[in-house]
Order: sequence, then C-alpha cells, then structure tokens
Amino acid sequence: MLIVLFVFSQQTWVADVKAAERRSIETQVEQLRRGYASELNDLYSAVGDYAIWTETAEMIRGKRPAYWGDALDASSLARLDVDEFVVLGIDLQARLSVAVEGESDKRVSADPRFIATILAAVKKGSLTNEDDSIRGITSLGRGQFMFVVRPVFENSAQGGAVGYAAFLRLLSANAASRVAKFSPWRITGFTASQFDAKDNPAAVRQWANGIGNAELDSLVLQDSKETAFGYLRLTDIADQPAWLLRVDMPRTAYARATSTARTQRLTLAAACCVLAFVGGLWLHRVRRLKADSRAMEQRYRAIIEQADEGVLIVDATTKLVVEGNRAIQKLTGLASEALPGHTIEQLLSVPDGADGASLARLIDGGVVRSVELDLTVSNGPPRPVEVTCTGIEMVDDRLLALVIRDLSVRKKAELQLIAKQKHLDRLAHHDQLTGLPNRLFLQAHLPGAIVRATNEKRLLAVLFLDLDRFKHINDSQGHEVGDKLLQEIAKRVRSAVRPDDVVVRMGGDEFVVVLHGAKTHDEINSAAGRINAVMAAPLVVDGRAIATTVSIGVSVFPRDGQTMGELLKHSDTAMYQAKDSGRNNFQVFSPLMDKLIKERVAIETSLRAAIKLNQFEVHYQPIIDISSRRLAGMEALIRWKHPTQGYIPPVRFIEIAEETGLILPLGHFVLNTVARDLVNWRKQGLKIVPVAINISAVQLERTNLREVIHRTLVQHDLSPELLQLELTEGVS
Repeated sequence: MLIVLFVFSQQTWVADVKAAERRSIETQVEQLRRGYASELNDLYSAVGDYAIWTETAEMIRGKRPAYWGDALDASSLARLDVDEFVVLGIDLQARLSVAVEGESDKRVSADPRFIATILAAVKKGSLTNEDDSIRGITSLGRGQFMFVVRPVFENSAQGGAVGYAAFLRLLSANAASRVAKFSPWRITGFTASQFDAKDNPAAVRQWANGIGNAELDSLVLQDSKETAFGYLRLTDIADQPAWLLRVDMPRTAYARATSTARTQRLTLAAACCVLAFVGGLWLHRVRRLKADSRAMEQRYRAIIEQADEGVLIVDATTKLVVEGNRAIQKLTGLASEALPGHTIEQLLSVPDGADGASLARLIDGGVVRSVELDLTVSNGPPRPVEVTCTGIEMVDDRLLALVIRDLSVRKKAELQLIAKQKHLDRLAHHDQLTGLPNRLFLQAHLPGAIVRATNEKRLLAVLFLDLDRFKHINDSQGHEVGDKLLQEIAKRVRSAVRPDDVVVRMGGDEFVVVLHGAKTHDEINSAAGRINAVMAAPLVVDGRAIATTVSIGVSVFPRDGQTMGELLKHSDTAMYQAKDSGRNNFQVFSPLMDKLIKERVAIETSLRAAIKLNQFEVHYQPIIDISSRRLAGMEALIRWKHPTQGYIPPVRFIEIAEETGLILPLGHFVLNTVARDLVNWRKQGLKIVPVAINISAVQLERTNLREVIHRTLVQHDLSPELLQLELTEGVS
C-alpha cells in the first residue's frame, strides 16, 4: 500500500511540474499576443502623426509634389520600423506607395487587394473620424504585413477626411523579435508560406493551416523530451491563418523531475528487493532515502537560490525574516547573514498615496496576491516591487513565503511613456516656429472659454490679427528673415496682453488673441489698440530694422456670436474691413461688414464669369490739344457690361480684380483690344494717335509686361510710340 501511494505521489508531482510548465508556456504565448497588439498600437500612433498633418493632406491634393524627400524620407520610416508607406486619395487612388529597405526607398504599386480592404472599411464607415482605423495582417504580393490604416485630415481636423494613410510592417524575423522582446525564450516566426516547415510537427502544420481545432488560436506541445513548444496563430483580415509564432522552452524542470522520480522509483524497487532478500540491509536503505531527501531539499533550495525573483521566508508569528535567496539580497543590498532579524514592516512599506490595507493583511499573515509595495534598500531610495504572499504550514510552525518581483524597469518605462505622451501632446498643440499654441489648441480651448464666460456673465473677445504686407517682406528679405520676424511678432503680441489671455498662431502670418474676463467693450478696444501700438514700432531682425503693422478684427461674445465658429468667422470679417480701411488699425465686427463681404464675394464670382463670357468692352476717352483743338491722343478705359445690371463702374470691381489676380486677364484683354482697334483704324485710313493704357502694379509684379507688350506690337505691326502706359491711381 505504501509503495502504491509513493508511486502515485511521484506521478502527481511530475504531473504538477508538467502543468506548471504548461502554464509558463501559455503565459509566454499570451505575452506574444500582447506583444502583437502592442506592435499594432505602435503603428497606430506612428501613422497618426502623419494622418493629421497639413503636409500630407496637401500632398494628396497635389499641392506638395516634393512631400517625399522634403517632409518625409526613408530614414524616418526606417526608424519607425515601417517597411511600406501607402497614401491614398479619398477616391482610393494611390498618391504615394513606397517600400523602405534600410535607408533606401523604392516606389511600388499599391496592391489592389490592400486597396479593396480599405474600400470595404470605408463602406462600413470605419474610416470616418479622426481616431478611426483598421488594423491587422494582410497578404500582399510582396509578402505578409502587419498594417494600420487611418483617415487623413488637415491639422485642424475639421471637415471630412481627404484620404487615407497606411503603415505596413513586414512579417519577418525582425518583427517576431519585436513582438517577443521581453520573452527569455527562443521565438520563431513562420509566415503562411512557411507553415509546412519540416521542424514543425504534422499536427502543428495542419492546425496552422486551419485544419482541425480551427477555433483555437494557441497550442501547446509537450511531446519532446528536451523542449516544450507554445504556438500562437494570427489570422489576417480575411480570417485566414497568416503568421505562426513559436516559443521554445527548455524542459529543464520537467527533465529534472522525471529523472528524480525515476531515480526514486528505482531506489525504492532496489530497496524492496534488498529488504526481501537481506533484512539486514533495511537500515542501509533508510540512510539512502534520507540522503535522497537531503538531495531533493538541496535541489529545491538551489532552484529558489537561482530564481530571478526575490524570495523571503518569514515567521508567521514574529514576522521576522528567516532567510532570503540571492535575488532578494541583491534587491535589498543586505547580506545573507543580515537579512534574518528584519521584520516585514522594516523591509516593505506602502507607496505614497496607496492603500495600506494590503500591507496590513500581509503583516497579519494573510494570503496576498500581486500587491505593489516599496522595498527598503540599504544603499538607495525605496524600490517599487510586486509582492505575492503564500502561507506554508509546517509540522510545528507556520511560515510565510514572499515572492518579490522588481518593478523598477517597468515603472521607469511607464514614466518615460508618460513624458513622451506629454511631449507629443505639446508638439500637437503648439506651433514649432513661435512656440505659441496652434489651431488645435484653440479648438480645444475656445469652447470651454465660452462656457466659462457664460457662467461668469463676462465678455469674451476674439481678435483676429493679420500682418500687413508680410508677403512683400518674405519675398524681398527671404523666408529665413520672415520666420525670425514671425518669432519677434509672437513675442510682442504676447507681451501686449495679459498672462491669462491666449495668443494662438493660426498659420502663416495670422494670429488669434482670446481675451478673457473683459468687463466692458472699452477694455477690449483698449487691448486691440495696444497691440496696434506695440506692433507699429520697427522690429530688428539680423541687425536690420523692419517696419510692419497689423490689421485686427474683433468679435465679442455673446454679441457677435455664440459659438467658436461664429466668433472666428466674424473676427476674420472685421479684419478684412481693417485691411480695407487702410491697414494698421482694428475694426469691431458689425452686421454691415458681413453684408459687404458677401457683396464682395458676389462681385468676385460674377467677375470670373464675366471674363469667361466676354462681357467687357474698351471705351476710348479723347485727349484734345487745347491750343490746336485737335485730337492728340486717347485713353483706353475698360467697361463691364453686365447682362442684367448694365454697366458696372470700375470702382466696384478693379480693386477686387487686383486682389484676386483677375486683373491679369483683364489687362491682356485691354492690350489686345487696343492693338486690334489701332490696326483697324489704320486700314480705314483714319489718323492714328497714341492710346494710353492703365497698368496695374499686379501686372508689373506677376508678368513680364515688357515682353507681353513687345510681342503684341510685333504681332500687329504697331509702332511703340502708339502705346502709352499709365500706372493706375490706386498704386502706392
């Protein structure tokens, strides 16, 4: 009976070791699953930086042909471990598809199957909002990839998506290493084409290909004597097996257990045989069993001593440490002989702000699972640890076994992640050139400021600032000087308002100031006038004094709008009124301004249509010599004959034509019409006199006017003396 019980206990022990081994492998497989999810989350965060980026949106619209190379290159994607970058327009036509190989890149065609995947997600509405994405594994002609697709928006994230951006990471040995970076065991990755590799058992090959147990995505094999295997099967977006990850775990503990069990069984059998034949050898067998027991105890002690985690054995009654392994000695900085005599309270403490109930339960001798405490270190600050406590019932005593896991590395990584997140958040909400908050910050801040102004029953003003003639400074002095000028302007605007007020750079030479807590409209007007006064003083950039002014539009909550959109729109309208009023001033929004802006837009729209429909005529005003009373010349005047409104005065459309650039086709029309009329008059035998033509400064800036006039004169065989050029009266 005793022999049967012994054999049964041996089998139970070996089975427990095997079960513990299986749980360890399953834990490693689950770690691979979390590692794969972490990889997709990394890709999601990485592609997000480019999905909400004006440069990417402009590239999709065709406005940034040098996007690849200037805004983004292969080295940037290589640092993110991205093997392929795909950008599609909203029409799902590829704008950019690049394969990255180290520091080099290669343009490739976007895989139609991948585009079909994105199309299916778009139809389901899965790529509509800023945070939407589709992710997983896809099989392409160039291999199998992990991928994440996100919609592309402007920096403001307003309006609909303009396209879609995708990062793809090749399923390779490098990808498998990244997924299993925290695993102590050997990890091997197999793509779908490698599932039938010879070093995989037949059962694994069938399971990997979805044959049998298809509902299971993980598998553990403990058939080999030397190594146990854990498998994780990942499917692609079509729910087809795509990637197989294998963890190889040496069966050291199991081999030791089976060897020990076999040795003990053989020893017991030998002892029984010897006892049957020689009763006198019974005492020798007892000694042998005691020796084996001591050897087993030594093996267990060796396992505890070699464990990576700290182990403390504590007396449950006195709470004094009995002994500790090498790992706990290393963590505490205490030698083996110094550990005994310390109490739990001396070695462990509750972190600041944490609940002390778990430590109290631990001190009382209760079982505690995975509680985070601080471990006292002899030569440094407390170390964060995770503690698990289990009771050990002895014959005449009760002990507590404390397993202590060092959390320093994990805590450090968490702090670094938080710091990185804060840094990324600042980059997303602040302008890199001036350091001021950007448009995204304003979108997050202004609605809350409106709510606070409503609750406090105070005014809130939005000032829209636009620099006067900044383009001229940028073109004449260079973009580097322009950038430095914007930095100095940002400092001046910031210094002209209160610390609680918000100064935002909207982009280019546009700024927005949000004035909080104003009590009267005079206070708001005073702040706008102060900004005009501060900006009127010349700025010194690279030793050169540059004079610039600013036009300001003011809208006030709640009078001029109830929402952020209305306040920004109306302050922008008032700013244009300030421009029309001679610049270097501020204008407060009124409903009349909105009406004028709408009329201006209507004239611009009609003007564009009039050019296409040839609604313009050239009239001639004679110039008479008073002394001889003869015709000395003529002045060509453009007239707009609207089909329903009749002749529209030039004063209503010339200025708009100059601002929009439509003066260029009008100028060409006048020049060609005058040339044709002069030729016709000459053919009719009439006396030809010089004709004066009004020239806009825009024509001088944007065209080679000399070449245009020369070509026209040659084409119509006219003498240069017949044309006289006059700058329009609006030129300053």
